[in-house]
Amino acid sequence: MDIPVYLFMGFLDAGKTTYLSNLMLKSRFTQGKRFLLIVCEEGECEYDQDALRKKQIEVRFVSSPAELTAQKLSALEKETGAQRVAVEYNAMWTLRPLAEALPENWYVFQSITVFDSLTFPVYNANMRSLVYEMLTSSSVVVYNRVAPGSDTSELHKAVRAVNRRGDIYYRYADGKVEQDTVEDPLPFDFSADVMAIGDRDYALWFADMYDDPEKYDGRTVRFLAWAERDEGDPDGLFMAGRHVLACCANDIQYAWLPCFYADTDSLRFPGWCVVTGVLDTADEKNGGVSVKVQSVTPSKEPSEPVVSVY
Repeated sequence: MDIPVYLFMGFLDAGKTTYLSNLMLKSRFTQGKRFLLIVCEEGECEYDQDALRKKQIEVRFVSSPAELTAQKLSALEKETGAQRVAVEYNAMWTLRPLAEALPENWYVFQSITVFDSLTFPVYNANMRSLVYEMLTSSSVVVYNRVAPGSDTSELHKAVRAVNRRGDIYYRYADGKVEQDTVEDPLPFDFSADVMAIGDRDYALWFADMYDDPEKYDGRTVRFLAWAERDEGDPDGLFMAGRHVLACCANDIQYAWLPCFYADTDSLRFPGWCVVTGVLDTADEKNGGVSVKVQSVTPSKEPSEPVVSVY
């Protein structure tokens, strides 16, 4: 039987234990299913295990990433008879141990991150790699303890800089809960014959294109890129993209696209260039997106060679 996993993330004292406990005690959430709640950190608030057990929810604790193994998780499933799993994850652990430990019949159905709106800016400034991983992995982001009447635009921007699709909710100090309904227009001119991708917009464009490829299919684009060609690449193929700073200097990745161009012999690799071409976002052979290049123009190195998602 497949087991859906509800993943709850957030820093200590963000309020996620209270949020998760209240959520699981509602029959609308559990729907009468037997739940296994795996707790990976213990905060100031504790679960009322007797109340949870009455709702067919069994709590088990994991104290280190090393304990997360497929064998252990499968044993817990068998021990508790779980039909659903909720995980309160430790924000100081990366998600990799959990991802590697999930049994074959477990899958992440929903991922929810809870932040304290007052401490979020500090964490975002000083633990950006951890914040980035949670934000990019979240289908829902909840900001707790928001002061009534406060400006939530910076909280909104922090999510949308790296996650265009996740829902955002604000839980105010007076108990009110409000969903963020702000629509962010993309900084690309979809009506233009040639869609020009600005330097600061490359990371957003690249991510949005893979999130929603259909709206880009067949469009002509122009972008500044670092172009490379590996030994053994077939004639007419090269790579073009930008190095993207996702969260910190140790996490710079080359976000590139396969480019098909008949006159690759006339180009110098590696080097900077402006690529103009037509996007094919249904190219399964080449990772889903490729460029049918119309022209390549050599260019100088930009003032900021590495672009950022922020």
